[in-house]
Amino acid sequence: MDTIKASLYGFQQRLKHRQAHTADRSQQIFYEVMLKYYQMVDKGREEGRPLAWVGLAPVEIVYAMDILPFMPEFQCMVVASQGNIAGYFDASAGYGLPIEICSVHRAMTGMDILQELPKPDLILSSACVCDSTLKFYGTRTEYHQVPSYMLDLPHWRDEEAIQYLTKDLEGMVHFLEEFTGKKMDYDRLKEIMRLSKEGYDLFYEIGELRKAAPTPLRAREAFRNFSVWAFMLGKQEAIDYFRVMRDETRRRVENKEGAVADEKYRIVWLYIPPNYALSVFDWMETEYGATIPMDVFNFLGEFEWDPDKPLETLARKAYYSLLIRQLGGPIENATDEAVRMVKEYKADGAVWLTQIGCKQGCAVIRRMKDVLQEELGVPFLSMDGDVIDPSVLPPDELKSKLEGFFEILEDRVAVH
Repeated sequence: MDTIKASLYGFQQRLKHRQAHTADRSQQIFYEVMLKYYQMVDKGREEGRPLAWVGLAPVEIVYAMDILPFMPEFQCMVVASQGNIAGYFDASAGYGLPIEICSVHRAMTGMDILQELPKPDLILSSACVCDSTLKFYGTRTEYHQVPSYMLDLPHWRDEEAIQYLTKDLEGMVHFLEEFTGKKMDYDRLKEIMRLSKEGYDLFYEIGELRKAAPTPLRAREAFRNFSVWAFMLGKQEAIDYFRVMRDETRRRVENKEGAVADEKYRIVWLYIPPNYALSVFDWMETEYGATIPMDVFNFLGEFEWDPDKPLETLARKAYYSLLIRQLGGPIENATDEAVRMVKEYKADGAVWLTQIGCKQGCAVIRRMKDVLQEELGVPFLSMDGDVIDPSVLPPDELKSKLEGFFEILEDRVAVH
């Protein structure tokens, strides 16, 4: 199975369904944008354009060099939301990967072995957040015998770190120039950065609007934003989508329309969503009036963009982007961000769905719980689970754990 063509078909069917059954323009345009991305990759392969596997490296540079960006991690999540991925785990186990490794990288390896991922012409990755990422892209580089470049992000966010990463991005540009045989067009990169900033600002504004009570976005609507962010930032299509989403969200806030009819609990979701069971969020909203006004995949930070320094701006953006800001180290980054999220979004509780193969995520849990309870007295639920593998925490068990948490929240609300 060609995962690109399979995803094309899947998004075509979902778009048809949305066009027939929903009035919200944002729900339709999301599938239009994702469809355009896969059409671009599919057509680009036929035309012989180089395709790069990208792991948390800036897509703006990739687009500026006329290279097709493909992100295996997010492709796994797309596949997980559309069907069964157990066969990929079996393939990776036969290849020798133990179950202790992150399920996303095990599934990606299985997909690659089964030749369901597009073959990379080069690989661009980043040494940040995820330790499995280093090994995955390293082994895939050897497997495919293609050139690769890994960005090295310092853990500290001072000016020295920004300049270090800027130099590293310059190195990546030189690497791509040698690979393609053409120089970077910095005027084109600056235009892509202008589009990236506009998309970034719209994404940030949506997050600010979600502070309203009742919160205006359902959890499904919010979590899918990250796909557009990851695949298409720097493209006009991302701006078109985020602008529609911003306008719909603003209108709901102005009209005091909530994501659910009766918002009872506000939950911040501090780590991964269960991509294999996103309907759990619908159940939370319907059965308990529990909304998610903010989550770690949508919580952006503000920083200064300098259009005349695109690489330095990309270095700063890396430290204010999703996940890297919270989990790139040190641990205080994660706990401070969680405290700020709870305060700014007036949350009644916090949930941490653990990716059991994620070393850095697991390391944060106890300190996260202590800080939230000591500083804010906020109930904290930690669940051993997975982002794509339903066998770790089946949907019924996930609901059961959440039900117990909502009972705690109900008692807390009653006391207050």
